[in-house]
Amino acid sequence: MDLAVINLVESGAMGSKYFIRTENYNLRLKPTGAKKVVNEYSNSII
Repeated sequence: MDLAVINLVESGAMGSKYFIRTENYNLRLKPTGAKKVVNEYSNSII
């Protein structure tokens, strides 16, 4: 799963608009970002 996120960020397919920064400065995925990660992960397993 981590590789799917790294691949999307490195390729430029995911930018900062797909993440939310929490009050503890952690990053969380927005729903649109989660869809992209799931699609990338599904494509990488096939």
